[in-house]
Amino acid sequence: MDDLNRHIEDSLKEPAFTEAWLESELAHEIIRQIIALRLQRGLTQQEVASRAGTTQSVIARIENGKR
Repeated sequence: MDDLNRHIEDSLKEPAFTEAWLESELAHEIIRQIIALRLQRGLTQQEVASRAGTTQSVIARIENGKR
């Protein structure tokens, strides 16, 4: 086990870290699903933005996990 994995494993013993980790994992899974659906449907970020009434840069930020 490398140092990073050991650090994560040790940190996950702390309830606050575990809660933050799980929230982060959920957010990343949702992002992965959004990107997969967009690509599956052959849509660009611009096309999704137009349909959602926003800009391409907003879609890019969402897909990059930035709020």
